[in-house]
Amino acid sequence: MTGPVPSAGVADADALHLIYETTRTIRHSDVDCHRRLRWSSLFTLLQEAAIDHVGRLGLGLDKTLGLGLLWVVALQNLSIRRLPTFGERVRLRTWPGKPIHNFCPRYYRMSAEDGALLLEGCALWGLMEQNERKLIDLQVYGLRMPFVVTGDELPLPRAPRGGPPTQVAQFTVPYSCLDLNGHMNNARYPELVQDLLPPSLLARDPSQICVEYDHEACLGDVLRIGMTPLADGYFILGETDRRVFRMALRWPAEEEATL
Repeated sequence: MTGPVPSAGVADADALHLIYETTRTIRHSDVDCHRRLRWSSLFTLLQEAAIDHVGRLGLGLDKTLGLGLLWVVALQNLSIRRLPTFGERVRLRTWPGKPIHNFCPRYYRMSAEDGALLLEGCALWGLMEQNERKLIDLQVYGLRMPFVVTGDELPLPRAPRGGPPTQVAQFTVPYSCLDLNGHMNNARYPELVQDLLPPSLLARDPSQICVEYDHEACLGDVLRIGMTPLADGYFILGETDRRVFRMALRWPAEEEATL
């Protein structure tokens, strides 16, 4: 890892404040029947760390909600070496990257207590106008997201793509999936998909989870979930009368996973 390079106008001493770090012991409620971190728990950990960090940077919910703005995730990509297990203590680091148009990139790294890298990821966050439900330009509201370059940034991925589905399911958004923004929370999508996958596949750690959130899913919306097998995983498409989300899941080869 290289040293952090502050954004323009940010002093070297302040650059360290742009890297947020927290430690967490994986609890009983965080894991699945294989005693590994649930995908939904993982996405929730990343979300909470990001929201806590933007609060420390002056762009937290106490400010944005007052302006009628909501933080949302448009795209997330995780590269996974190993999911942590029950009782394991992990360190999570996250930091903001240079803004791109209306999006604020954010990067993540999770490591074990001995320093071994468990996973890394990147996401595109944005602020949505609460009434119009459209992404806004931060500068229009006089907001600015500082950023830092560490050298550990994953490239931002392309949107997941796949062929025609071979399996189709239906999902109606329940009240329990809604969050503060009034729509289905980003962490609920991988949970939805896990329930549709073969249990034998879920006994292994995935090597990649990539999700693009195209449109909101709100209470009572009925999603058609199409699943397409890939050579090393699945492509999943969720739609109503428009595309809601796309997801790509990949697993390492069996022999690779045992190395």
